[in-house]
Amino acid sequence: MPVRLQLTGLEPKNYDKHTLMPMWSELRKLLKELAPEQSEAQAIAAHGFIRQLDDVDPDSMAFRYATTKKGKKHLSDVTHINIRHLRDVLNSVFLWLNGAYSWLGEMESNQQLY
Repeated sequence: MPVRLQLTGLEPKNYDKHTLMPMWSELRKLLKELAPEQSEAQAIAAHGFIRQLDDVDPDSMAFRYATTKKGKKHLSDVTHINIRHLRDVLNSVFLWLNGAYSWLGEMESNQQLY
């Protein structure tokens, strides 16, 4: 029998690919359901970044591998990437997602209080 998510009662989805938008959309929907009173500003900012990353690298392969399985270069039309800016944005999104993860863990641990 599949394990159900304790906070929502839903069965977890099994994603067979690394596409970000379906996973992000599901998480955002669940966060809205669990805490509708929370500010949307950071979720909107995270959404914008995740959308851009998904647009550039829909299979989550280009930033991990220099070439496709067929030997074609990833991101062949990209000549520059501002690594410092990418790092700053990634850190910001990571901190927000890590906070959401911690918050969900606290909710799950204290489910009877919510």
